[in-house]
Amino acid sequence: MADEARFCPSCGNTIVAYPTSTVSQHPPSYAGSPQPVVATGAGNERSKLYIIPLIFSFLGALLLIFDDFGGWYSSTGTGYGYIREWGWINIWGFAAVVILPLVVALFYCTFISLQAVRSKAPIAKKHVRRGFFVALLVFVVVTVGGFALIAATWEAAENWLDLGFYGSFIGSLVTAIFFGVELRKLDQPSHQAPAVSAYAQPPPQTYQTYPQTQTRPPPQHQHPPQYQSPPAAPPPQYVAQAPQCPNCNASIQQGAKFCPSCGSQIN
Repeated sequence: MADEARFCPSCGNTIVAYPTSTVSQHPPSYAGSPQPVVATGAGNERSKLYIIPLIFSFLGALLLIFDDFGGWYSSTGTGYGYIREWGWINIWGFAAVVILPLVVALFYCTFISLQAVRSKAPIAKKHVRRGFFVALLVFVVVTVGGFALIAATWEAAENWLDLGFYGSFIGSLVTAIFFGVELRKLDQPSHQAPAVSAYAQPPPQTYQTYPQTQTRPPPQHQHPPQYQSPPAAPPPQYVAQAPQCPNCNASIQQGAKFCPSCGSQIN
């Protein structure tokens, strides 16, 4: 096809021109081989730190399942003896409607932390935000429940908070603090340049061309003009005219099915 053609003369499709890359004929020489710029694994190092909320949230959920949240003991004296009463709050009694959602919430924080530890890429910001609010909600409910237990059994002879309370309290607190710190770091803009796992390109080099000095040819001796008979005219030759497009009168090649200028079909 010709350089100025806009349509293919064989099929009639529009021609798409792509820019050509300019390559220097004299590549510059560099001292030493280029050093590859390898991406850093800062995201993987941050993901390994999620082992902290993973352990604390998992242990807090286990202590809520297998130990009591709290209990109390009461002894009332009568004329015939004493009436002693004991009570416990755990997942196996009436308090399961409150403790069971707390266990599920802590296991959810464990699941998020496990995904962050196993993943090679940094965890998504939305998962960190969910883990933070879920752990914070568990911490508030456990704290309010502990104060409610102490207030309700204040008149008893003895009341206490058991491992279920302390495990869920510390586990949710540590998990919420860790997720909150990570969420704040994700909100801060990063000023580091993106790492590229490829060879660093050398700076472009420019070349300056100098004008070449022109040398004059040596003088030649002039001879007197000699009269020569004019050359005989060549016999006339008949040149076949190239076919033209009936639509735009552009010249087309022999055998072309479409006009390279307007794209119309040639009969």
